[in-house]
Amino acid sequence: MPYDEIAALLRDGVPAERISDYYPSVSATAALDAADFADYVDSYEPQGEQREAAAG
Repeated sequence: MPYDEIAALLRDGVPAERISDYYPSVSATAALDAADFADYVDSYEPQGEQREAAAG
């Protein structure tokens, strides 16, 4: 199950406890973990992009 799809549901206001209505194999805890991971990925900047921004 793609973590970003689970995170999108949560961001759209679907409670973690209801995620299993859409994806039965995903628990509320797993849904929250997916959202945390999505937040981490969204905040990550690869080293190459940081260097380009500093050089520009």
